[in-house]
Amino acid sequence: NKNWNDCLEKSEIMIFKTQQNKNSKYMESFMGNNFTKILINGVYYAKGRETVNGPTLLKIVPKNTRLYNRISSEFHRKYHRGAVYTRASMLQAGYYLPAALQRLKKLKDNCPLCRKRERKSMMAIMGPLGNERMTPKLFNCVQGDISGPYQVKQFVNQRMASRKCWILVLIDEFSRYVILQLLEGLSKQNLLDAIECIFYRYGLIKEIRTDFGTQFVAARKELGGEGVMSDSELEKFGIELQSRGTKINLRVPKAPWIQGGVESMMKNLRKSMYGMKMSMNQFKWQTSLERMQFFINQRPVGLSTSLEVLTPNDISSAHSKILGVKNL
Repeated sequence: NKNWNDCLEKSEIMIFKTQQNKNSKYMESFMGNNFTKILINGVYYAKGRETVNGPTLLKIVPKNTRLYNRISSEFHRKYHRGAVYTRASMLQAGYYLPAALQRLKKLKDNCPLCRKRERKSMMAIMGPLGNERMTPKLFNCVQGDISGPYQVKQFVNQRMASRKCWILVLIDEFSRYVILQLLEGLSKQNLLDAIECIFYRYGLIKEIRTDFGTQFVAARKELGGEGVMSDSELEKFGIELQSRGTKINLRVPKAPWIQGGVESMMKNLRKSMYGMKMSMNQFKWQTSLERMQFFINQRPVGLSTSLEVLTPNDISSAHSKILGVKNL
């Protein structure tokens, strides 16, 4: 048993030494609260007060490491108690975890057993869906937003400076179908051209709900107002869309509880772009957008009367005759 305990202690010291060496910058700048940092045999310790049994030495666990997450998770799984109690147990075991209370509180809040003990109901009351969600009409009302800017390379001379582009994101209120359209800029004509392309492909949209405010303010600061619609041009843009049979409803910026659907799709768009080359020519951008639009619209949104999983691609106009959307 003594040999086994010696082997465990040597292995633990080796693990701590490896983790601390990987995070050497953090260890050099570490300043413990009411503790003094000392180095013993290549391992950093937090030295506390002197006791009858000798000085209090705690092995320092670097933050944002696998060892940090594993120790905190194991101690929480062992006790399933409050953050203060679990931290005291870790200190008694000889481990010092910086900012341990925040980490342990997060583990406790996400733990089903701890929530059951405290009898915290995690019920979220669902708000009203609205008439547009319940009206079975495709592309009758959509939410819209703009993502970007992104870099576009020149197709002929790729050594030239890249240009900026944006992506117009629309989501249908009824079918939750997502449309991604490349934008050359944020001028009135650029937006009208992009929306006109969408009309030719998917049909006339009666109402567009959007909050262009945040993107336009950021673009004005970055581009100095060149190529970006002013407030008066934004009003003319709405009047011109109304003349074509589409009503534009400008919402309050920075209000995700109003534009929740399109804000969620913006996150999915960024996830789809993970690992992509951000600087591509226009043709590759168009192909990538078509691919992303297809995969985003493959997400399940409900069940049909035959208990088949429905996706926005199935509910869209291209598939409505095959699946019989009228039976929903």
